Amino acid sequence: MKKLINYFVLFTVLLLTSAIASADIAVIVSQNSKLSNFTYRNVKDLYTGRTMVVGDSSVALPLDISANSRLRNSFYVALTGMSGLQATGYWTKMMVTGQASPPQYVQTEEAMINDVKTNETAIGYIPANDVRPDIGVRVLFIIKTS
Repeated sequence: MKKLINYFVLFTVLLLTSAIASADIAVIVSQNSKLSNFTYRNVKDLYTGRTMVVGDSSVALPLDISANSRLRNSFYVALTGMSGLQATGYWTKMMVTGQASPPQYVQTEEAMINDVKTNETAIGYIPANDVRPDIGVRVLFIIKTS
């Protein structure tokens, strides 16, 4: 019986972990940003260094959460198919070969929100369920992770 309870607890933890890891991700900009009408391709091109210019020739500053973040891993897997570790390797290669510079890093989701809120050219990402009207950002695009 105790073994059955242990399996049930393990199953519940795994189920909750996968639910947290598969939460949709909101791509965000400042309320005052001129960036609009984003597509999956626009976001992917920004976060793979293919472009820094979007839409009506607006320059965007992509922000990225620190490399050990689960959110970052989920973001890159959903957007590019690369894990967070693979994305780090990709950006290292792009920098060494002079092809592109990586997104600017922030340490936390709170820092991501604050930097996006105060910089009209910044673009970032947070869990979609963390978006609220009072945080000073607007959603450009939702990345489905499930």
